Formats: sequence, structure tokens, C-alpha cells
Amino acid sequence: MEDPIQELRDLAVSYHGEVGAIDMCEIADEIERAYMKLPLDADGVPIHVGDYVRLNPEGGIFTVRGVGVNSAGNPVMWGVRELNTQTTRHRIDGEVRHVQPDTVESLLEEALDDAAMLDRGVGYWPSAADITNIVNDYAERIRRVVD
Repeated sequence: MEDPIQELRDLAVSYHGEVGAIDMCEIADEIERAYMKLPLDADGVPIHVGDYVRLNPEGGIFTVRGVGVNSAGNPVMWGVRELNTQTTRHRIDGEVRHVQPDTVESLLEEALDDAAMLDRGVGYWPSAADITNIVNDYAERIRRVVD
């Protein structure tokens, strides 16, 4: 069902002149007034409650808990940040993209890629504190996958 409102209008037109056709048009008009299309991410994919999104290429991952429109008419989403339970509200702009939730396999692959880059000296040489943060991040993400 691509556009249920348009389908209802088309159905009403097919019943032109018959009892109930006007009622269907009025129902379609009422639905359209109350209907909010889902906001889209940068790739044109609708953002649903429960989706995992990243606000920008370097940003954290959020679980979407709600979508709506702010007072200026811009689409907004409410989400829970990956590493805490604080709900935050963000305007949806061209930077928001869907991401796949972590799996044991994806975490292992990511950790091995990171280790290989460090082994080759690609990028930067992290400090002991950076390595601790990286390990703690992987540990927390693994805990969430396993729970």
C-alpha cells in the first residue's frame, strides 16, 4: 500500500454518484489532515520508532523512540543514545543515516579491522587511555548484544 489516502480517494471516485462516495472523500480528507509522513534519512529511507540511526558520520548511534514535528514544522526524532539511557531530541537533517545494530560477528570483524590498522600503523598511534576507551567501548557493546 503506497499511499492509503490516495487509494481511498481513488476508491471514492470509482463509486462516483453512489451512496457513500462523498463520505469516503471526507474520511480521506480527515486522515490527510491528521496524517504525518515519516521523516527520511539522508538516503531517503523512512525513520521508524525502533530504528538505529547515526546523527552524523562521527556521531553516536541512537535508538529512535519517537518522531514528530517541532514548532517550526521541522521533523524531529527522540532517541536513546547508544551508551546511556538519557532520552534526547534531535532535528532530523541530511546527516542522519540508518545503521545496523551490533552483532557478535560485526563487533568481532570491527575489532579485528581496528587491530590490523593499529598493527600496520595506519591512522594514528593511540595513547594508553585511547586504547582503554576502545576496549571499554567494545566490552559495553558486547554486553548489550549478549543481554
